[in-house]
Amino acid sequence: MADEVEIGNVGGNGVASEVTLLRLASAVEKMGGGGAGGKKAAAGVADLGAQAGKATKSFQDAGHAAGKLSRSLLGAAGNGISGLLSSFGGLAKEALMGGESMSDFTRHIPIVGSLLGGLTGIFDQNLDSFRQMSNSGAVFGEGLNGLRNMAASAGIPLGEFSDIVAENSQRMTYFGGGVANGTVQFAKLAGELRTGPGRALMGIGYTAQDLNESLIDYAEFSQRQARAEGKQAKLTADGAANYLETVDQLAAITGKRRDQIKEEMNQVNQDSRSRAAIARMGEKEQLQFAANLSQTPDALADALKDMADGVANTPLAQGLLTASDTFRESSKDIQNMSAAEYSTFMVNVRKDLDAKSAGMNEGLDAIIASGSGYGQALDIVGTLADKVAVTEEQALEIIQKFN
Repeated sequence: MADEVEIGNVGGNGVASEVTLLRLASAVEKMGGGGAGGKKAAAGVADLGAQAGKATKSFQDAGHAAGKLSRSLLGAAGNGISGLLSSFGGLAKEALMGGESMSDFTRHIPIVGSLLGGLTGIFDQNLDSFRQMSNSGAVFGEGLNGLRNMAASAGIPLGEFSDIVAENSQRMTYFGGGVANGTVQFAKLAGELRTGPGRALMGIGYTAQDLNESLIDYAEFSQRQARAEGKQAKLTADGAANYLETVDQLAAITGKRRDQIKEEMNQVNQDSRSRAAIARMGEKEQLQFAANLSQTPDALADALKDMADGVANTPLAQGLLTASDTFRESSKDIQNMSAAEYSTFMVNVRKDLDAKSAGMNEGLDAIIASGSGYGQALDIVGTLADKVAVTEEQALEIIQKFN
């Protein structure tokens, strides 16, 4: 009978180790008496040991991976809890310290806060625009929705629209009523101008921003004329287009900037005699009279204001009627002249006066020194020296530019 052999697990780890299985193989061989059968059984046990070794390593690897995963999950959970607690602290701080935008709050929310960044940026821009408008006195019953609708009807981006209104809040009243109502009317007219007669103006170099700013200039010019008469001007997109075309024609002839010409036209409206003459004219005539008069030397402008009713009351106007055939025939009709025609009118007046002065020599000085109306008329020649005659071809080219 074979000896009994006691075998304990060697190597630990709760699974039969390779050392233990090798001992088991040796014991089996002894129990088999060292014969072929015992050796074959021992070899089987050894092979079993090798396979068990591989299984043991697999279990160990799986155990290590599971440990890493559990540590990662616990770490993520800890970080999430930490981030959440931190976010509550950040939210509380914004509430206590007075956060004023949505992004001030959402940036403290983990994961979601970063995803909402772009969206809250849009909301913040809308809110900033609304606050800017409110600070300018443009408060609307529909709140932020009303502001967005107005910007859309004007065809102007919200931020740009709020900037225009904020920078021109007082001038918004030229569109009628207070700042808020004027802003509504401005938005309406801006949309009509851009999609209507303003297209032709954009074709000659006006930008969308130019149209918006010029629309405000047109409202100011028109209301100054009307309010001087105790009236309210009726503003239209066509009226704005006519105003801008007139300004552009003057710029083409004089070489002046548009903003300079607009300011000179506004100054005409500040003169009481000009307003009195304009009050008797229609809308288009008022515009053309002011435009032409704005490019006229002071002395000749005074005589033309006097002649607006067809009667010469001042000595200068009377002297010009005598000294210039051109003045006598056309001075009471400048409100119906285009910018090109008016420039030629002034050149022809200068030619008439030069012709009268020619050959007077010392007698010219005496006439001017006398202070008579005729002498005053001859004395204004120098103020007309920079005026240029516009040929029919040039005038036609300027007019066709807007058609």
